[in-house]
Amino acid sequence: MKQTSKLSAVALIVWACVQLFWVNAHAACDASVKRSTPNTDFEFLARGAAVRHNKTGLVWQRCPEGMTFITGAAADHSRDTCGGMVSTFTLEGAKQLQAKVNAGAGREGATDWRIPAMEELVSIVEEACQVPAINTAVFPNTPVTWFWAASPKALPAGSGQAWGIGFGAGGYYTGRNDHGAVRLVHGAR
Repeated sequence: MKQTSKLSAVALIVWACVQLFWVNAHAACDASVKRSTPNTDFEFLARGAAVRHNKTGLVWQRCPEGMTFITGAAADHSRDTCGGMVSTFTLEGAKQLQAKVNAGAGREGATDWRIPAMEELVSIVEEACQVPAINTAVFPNTPVTWFWAASPKALPAGSGQAWGIGFGAGGYYTGRNDHGAVRLVHGAR
């Protein structure tokens, strides 16, 4: 019994260290590749906790669920950050979170936040960068993990699979019962 609790404690410490690495990762970007999501494609809204992607009209949370938006001192939002630990959810848990966020007053003045469709989530993958594959000036401290997508293009019924994007390198992921991060979006569909 005591051996099991020691192993559990070690597993928890390893998990926490990995989470800290993910949260503190900085993107490695290839300067020879044209940016697919340059800063100029985004408009910072209100206090900066959300951004409008001008190419799609979508409004994105800058921080994934579980992390807290921290306003920096710069007017251009260059010192904004996301702090804390990212939360992960099963797909069903992510859907429950979506409903909870929209209950009452919602968030950032909106009550139509949702899990993004696959093509919407792909629209914020930064093709010139990896680890994470996202514009870290717009989406600071994005963890190098995968994020849920809710896509109308369903995988085969009963397959136990669902879509997601891994922001390590921007690849696709499927695994309905696994735990993934959530970055909510609202607006155009």
